[in-house]
Amino acid sequence: MRRVKVALVLALLMVEQQVQAGAFVIAGFGPDLGKPVAEAVADLVTDEFTHEFPATNYQLVALYDHAKLDTDNICFAVSGVVPVPQNKLAPVIPGYRFTNIYRDHVDANTKIDAKQKCLLEAIRGAVKAMMAERASDLRRHAELP
Repeated sequence: MRRVKVALVLALLMVEQQVQAGAFVIAGFGPDLGKPVAEAVADLVTDEFTHEFPATNYQLVALYDHAKLDTDNICFAVSGVVPVPQNKLAPVIPGYRFTNIYRDHVDANTKIDAKQKCLLEAIRGAVKAMMAERASDLRRHAELP
């Protein structure tokens, strides 16, 4: 039930982006990054990964958000791989996930794009962690067909 609530909240509150990164579909759910998620992580997605999870059957999912703590930006991201969903409007939460939290100190000289930088760093960290695992092991751990 909790997953359903999280999925509903994400679907209602977040901007959804779905674009190609090389030969892979990336569905991103979170605040506006100023650029597509795929553009932010395209250099991280490995050939081994795209070979094991072809874009016709699978998509990478990135869920991310931002919060302020005093003067700091705190951003988190969750990444995983899922079969392409039948309902393209509903976010699919990966069962086997990789997470990253990024904290960035903001002072008076920080530019306005600090929130977007924080989000991008969090997303890239979560995707890097996923790409560090062998694709065949990821498939086994995620129990994907």
